[in-house]
Amino acid sequence: MDFKAEYLAAMRRHVPKYLTALLRSGRLAGHLRQRNQEANDLLEQLLQNDPHPTTAEQREGEEIVRAVFINVDELKAESAAFLDEQEIADDFPLTPAEAESLHSIADLIRSELATLTPRQLRSVAAFLLALGRLPRRTAGIAVDLSFSQPTTDGNYGWVTMSISEDEIRLENGEHFYDAGVGGDTQCTTLFESIAGGTYSEGDIQDWLEYAQARSQDGSFKVDDDNSSYDTIDWFDDDE
Repeated sequence: MDFKAEYLAAMRRHVPKYLTALLRSGRLAGHLRQRNQEANDLLEQLLQNDPHPTTAEQREGEEIVRAVFINVDELKAESAAFLDEQEIADDFPLTPAEAESLHSIADLIRSELATLTPRQLRSVAAFLLALGRLPRRTAGIAVDLSFSQPTTDGNYGWVTMSISEDEIRLENGEHFYDAGVGGDTQCTTLFESIAGGTYSEGDIQDWLEYAQARSQDGSFKVDDDNSSYDTIDWFDDDE
C-alpha cells in the first residue's frame, strides 16, 4: 500500500501550514516514513489471519487504514499541536518580569506620538505591535528607535531600542568631550534577547533608567525601519 503518497496529499489539502512547517524543520521525510510504516503495520495486522486475502479483503483493510490515519480532525489536531510547539520554541526567552519591563517601554514611546510624521507613525505602530506581543515573535518587523539628549559643551547621550523578528536589543550611548583631551564615544548593549534562545542577557531596568532620563529633555526619532510590511500580521488570531 502506497500510503505515503495518500497521506501527503491529505496534508496538502487539509493542513498545508503543517506540511510547510514540517518541511522547513527538516522533519517531513522522517514523519512520512513513520506514518507509512505505521499504516502498513496496521494493514498487516488486519490481514494476518489470511495469508492470501482476496482483492475485496485487501481493499477493505486499506479503507480501514485510511480511516485511521487520514482522519481530518486528527490531522488538524496534530497540526495544531506541532505548530504550537514550533511557536513556543521560536519565542523570545523572556521571564515574566522581563516581558513586563519591555512592555513598559510603550509608555515612553506613546508620549511622543504627537510629534511624529505619518511615515514615522507607521514605524512606531509596527514597533508597538511587536512590543505588545512579546515574548512572541512578530514576523516582518525590524525597527530601531532612539531618544537623544541635546549637546551640552560637546557632551550628550542617547538610548536605542531595536526589535526584529529575531532579536531585541537595548543600548545606551554617551559622548564625552574635553577641550584638553578631545572626545570619546561609548556604546553599551544593556539588554539583548535572541528568539529561540535559552536565555536573555542584561538588565532592562538599567536601560529604562537611562531612557527615562534621555526622554525628559531629549528628542525621539525613528533611526531605521527595514520592516517587511507585507509580512506583518496586524490582526493576529491569538491576540
